Amino acid sequence: MTVRMLVSLGSELLEEAIVALIISQKQSIEVRLESLPEKEKRYKFDLVLFSVKGNDVQGRVDELQGFYPEAKLLYLPITSVEDSMARKALQAGVAGVIDESFDTQGFIAAFSDALAGRTVLSKPLAVRLALESASNGAGGVEEELTPREIEVLQQLREGKTNRMIADTLCISEHTVRTHFRVINRKLGAKNRVHSAVLGWQRGII
Repeated sequence: MTVRMLVSLGSELLEEAIVALIISQKQSIEVRLESLPEKEKRYKFDLVLFSVKGNDVQGRVDELQGFYPEAKLLYLPITSVEDSMARKALQAGVAGVIDESFDTQGFIAAFSDALAGRTVLSKPLAVRLALESASNGAGGVEEELTPREIEVLQQLREGKTNRMIADTLCISEHTVRTHFRVINRKLGAKNRVHSAVLGWQRGII
């Protein structure tokens, strides 16, 4: 089966290098670049390899999920990845982060791992994030919700369905579901109703 993949890195030179690398590995991957005609913005991709200009990972993820709600997103930092950016990307719901620790074989394997539902992280980055999480947990520090996640939770408190929340916030239902998965994990909630209760009890909404 051919995997349909979008490469969106904000650098034509880097995008072409990635495409050349994938082709050289003789993978069954149909690759397209970010410079798509507007009519192809609705093209259904299985994977999106993306980078971020600045620090707004959440905004970039929301944008891509709006265009390609069924695609798995892989974050590829153009510069050396900062742990805080990697954590934000994972909190936003990406399938993984590809950093400088990946060799060619690991880079190609990351695609099938993401499609299989496995989180893509290098061992060094995974260890650092786990240690940071354990340290925060030991100190009783609760992982904060992003402004967008708080908006979603507020909409839920008002009794809105996923579709209504999606329409109100101008995002896809898939993005709403992704937000709820992240919100539930951060709050330790069993489901969306429980997350609304916890959000109210803790003064978040």
